Amino acid sequence: MPAHLDFGREYSRVVPYAWDKAKLAPRAARGETWDDAGTRRLFDRVGIAQHVAVAGLARDDFAFAPFDDDRYYPNELLVALGLDFFAPFRVDVDWHHTRVYLRPRGDVAATRGPRIARWGDTIASCPHVGCVTLALDDTHLTVTPDSTPAPVEVIVRATAPGGARLPDLEINLPARAQPLTSALDDAYRGATLDVVDASPYPRTCVNAAGCVVPMAALPAGN
Repeated sequence: MPAHLDFGREYSRVVPYAWDKAKLAPRAARGETWDDAGTRRLFDRVGIAQHVAVAGLARDDFAFAPFDDDRYYPNELLVALGLDFFAPFRVDVDWHHTRVYLRPRGDVAATRGPRIARWGDTIASCPHVGCVTLALDDTHLTVTPDSTPAPVEVIVRATAPGGARLPDLEINLPARAQPLTSALDDAYRGATLDVVDASPYPRTCVNAAGCVVPMAALPAGN
């Protein structure tokens, strides 16, 4: 199916009536998107594609959110690839020649310092990386924020005891947040957790106290 590149949205989407055609397997998930009119749209499921290939770029086990904006005519726009689809790459766009150039991001942990520092001292000066400490007890993750008045979004890389990569965790905390405990999937039992990125722009969670989201449970791939 033809795909629209949507660099203005975080999540990739497929219209629900095309999920069978695209062979997407439904999975429970919670999240939100914003349509072209600025309307907030909540969703409670995603569609998992075993393999997605676009112009030689492939992603496996990739999740799509529902594209449920009815302002488009049927079959006019079925698939939109958001920023999550291009997350493993550095993206350069030549709008004049309508070309997109991709380069692998490489080791995100090695470039963590400069990426966090670009937001100024608010996060970079915290006692702990990303202004949080993490404690994993079985499958329960407790996030303890440093004493900072700023909101924060933290990206955590998770590695299973055997060395396999698990879906990254996205932690969103409001300003002056209190410790937050979240239950994770059984696959995270005994995992090693490393903060690899942070910004002062968290998403708005359903729970005002904050949220921990496995990124593969939203429209994001491996």
